[in-house]
Amino acid sequence: MRIAEYNKTSGEANLQRQIQLMHQAMVAGIPAQAFTSMTIFGSER
Repeated sequence: MRIAEYNKTSGEANLQRQIQLMHQAMVAGIPAQAFTSMTIFGSER
């Protein structure tokens, strides 16, 4: 395998890992927000 091909594939893998981390952070943040808003709305009743 040539060096240029290796750099390309490792760069794509790196990008995919970053996207996955961003997605995980987003998914982890949503339940916390939903929980707090549910608590706020629940206490208003």
